[in-house]
Amino acid sequence: MSNSIGSYYKYSDNQKQAIDELNKAIVLDPQNSYAYNNRGVTYHYLNDEEQAIVDYSKAIEIDPQYANAYNNRGVSYRNLGSQDKALEDYTKAIELDPQYADAYVNRGEYYKSLGNYQKAIEELNKAIELDPKSAMAYYNRAISYSSLGSHDKAIADYKIAASLGLEIAQNWLKDKGLSW
Repeated sequence: MSNSIGSYYKYSDNQKQAIDELNKAIVLDPQNSYAYNNRGVTYHYLNDEEQAIVDYSKAIEIDPQYANAYNNRGVSYRNLGSQDKALEDYTKAIELDPQYADAYVNRGEYYKSLGNYQKAIEELNKAIELDPKSAMAYYNRAISYSSLGSHDKAIADYKIAASLGLEIAQNWLKDKGLSW
């Protein structure tokens, strides 16, 4: 089974159907880490972070090298307020896949939330190096730059994030009377 099972559903309004399909996939192949990960993502979209963590953990149990499952579980831990567990999972995802830009973005958000803006910028720079089209990396770096008083750099990053289609960055620029 491919990693995309349930992907259509997790981004649609029919998460119940996604869960039903993924449950069937798991019954057919209880060792399918992709099905557990995707069901976890679906539970995440349903705001059931506890169940998402159960599924991500099962995916990791089946495949301890599954970087995406660690990153996803980190997001759910962060949403539940377990920041230290989130950091551990982002770091493990990066250890397993040093080219995993989203894990650097998430780790950057972690440091930003602690007020460690310089460390956040370092993480976000790496994310941008790996994925120059990561709107969230630019957006979070903009916030970090702004927090450090580097307003010109912040505005430049808001503009890049906006040009990449990130609505929250577009709205920020509109509110400031700036274009992108």
